[in-house]
Amino acid sequence: MLEVHSRVNLSCLPSDNPYLNGGHGPTDTEWTASTPDLQVIGELPADLNGVYLRNGHNQIHAPMGKYHPFDGDGMIHGMHFANGQATYRNRFVRTTGFLAESVAGESLWPGIIEPRRAVRRGWGSIGAMKDNAGTDVKVHGGRALAAMSQCSEPYRMDPEEPHARGDGLPQFPVSVAAGVPLIGTAFTAMGERASVAAAELAVRMRHHLTLEFHAIDLMSLADDDLDPKLSVQPDLRVSVAQKRRIFQAVLTAVGRRAKFVRLCDLKLGEG
Repeated sequence: MLEVHSRVNLSCLPSDNPYLNGGHGPTDTEWTASTPDLQVIGELPADLNGVYLRNGHNQIHAPMGKYHPFDGDGMIHGMHFANGQATYRNRFVRTTGFLAESVAGESLWPGIIEPRRAVRRGWGSIGAMKDNAGTDVKVHGGRALAAMSQCSEPYRMDPEEPHARGDGLPQFPVSVAAGVPLIGTAFTAMGERASVAAAELAVRMRHHLTLEFHAIDLMSLADDDLDPKLSVQPDLRVSVAQKRRIFQAVLTAVGRRAKFVRLCDLKLGEG
């Protein structure tokens, strides 16, 4: 299989910037390709199962000011292996900034070289850049997270289909406070007092935030008769009762300052 997933208009080209040409040049196409259309030199091991992910910057719009190779929009390249076959996909990380610029049709934030050009609030430690999520891709707790170099919010990706978790669905960032992602596994690892402090800090700093919990956050080795080999995952060594106390304390602390809204109740695209 070889098919085009989507294409964008690269208004950043033509350019005489060396980081927008040659091997550094951006691509305008998101592809999906699989064997046998993918050429294989040699043979893929039948027992090789997993995914290789690589993040990088792929500029779309003409830059606001001087361009740095870390300014481009994040693009995840993924190669998935299973049963002697391989599938390649490349997808933009559809961050809040990416979507805003897609609608505007131009760059709305400057890059790392000239943050003084900013006319609106941005992300990262500078507070003026777009959340391009193009520097890092990490796997933590079974989740693939893409992030930028300037300490912005990581975005959760689907490793086997690395884009916005399904066409037409929003992709929400994982909220972070003091370097801590506000997810169940992190709360479990920190304990009650530190989790409450991180959540209260996040509420004070942001207009909105996301709290992310999964079914495994309410499981443990002792309570669910899980395979002992899973003891390598620290949060599974914590009892469900203790997790409930931590999560309840976090929700109570957040509820004092903020209103909870379920994703299914959000009226996306309105207003």
